[in-house]
Amino acid sequence: MLDRRFIRENAEIVKGAVRAKGIDLDIDELLYLDQLMRKLQFEVDEAQARRKVFAKQFAKADEASRAEMRAEHDGFDRELRELRERLTETSAKLHELLLLTPGIPWDGAPVGADESANVTIRTWGERPEFSFEPLDHVEIAEKRGWAEFARARKVAGERAYALVGDLVLLERAIHSYALDLLRARNFTPISVPALVKEAPLVGSGMFPKGREETYELPADDLFLVRQPHFGL
Repeated sequence: MLDRRFIRENAEIVKGAVRAKGIDLDIDELLYLDQLMRKLQFEVDEAQARRKVFAKQFAKADEASRAEMRAEHDGFDRELRELRERLTETSAKLHELLLLTPGIPWDGAPVGADESANVTIRTWGERPEFSFEPLDHVEIAEKRGWAEFARARKVAGERAYALVGDLVLLERAIHSYALDLLRARNFTPISVPALVKEAPLVGSGMFPKGREETYELPADDLFLVRQPHFGL
């Protein structure tokens, strides 16, 4: 999440990032809410200070004076309550817009509506040429009996698949190789939970935009963050 001061001081840069990433976000509205929130916070602080001074005066007053001061005391409480409610509402709206505000892209990154605007930075090796029409990975896996697609979709829905035989062993070997490589470079492997609360997904930038694409367990207030690999 971008710092509010950064957004205030670099509004045009942030607007450019919003346009480049095609996000439906009004930065002017965000800046207005930011200004309003700071104004309301100032008014809340002032109201609390006045209320504190009045409370001391009320405590020292005699019974006759207190009776006259009670209406004013109620007015202070009502004013402070209304200001706090407005501050809470404004803060929530601002926070929602801040979560949608994108990071600033690198100046050298090409801007485009789709992958046709991608730019090749460098290539490695030579593209192989075949005397036959090569199969894609799905066709190869089905032909070799290394995966089940149709049967997996029957039990798990679209885009589901099940690896079979040698491809399972290959997947395990790749995992082992990756772990060995990382450990050799002094990384510490960690097996993390597959289910997390909402806050980590907000903090990592997955929410709010990716919320509709995330599986949720409402009864437990948990969300699925990755597909667990059983038996691997």
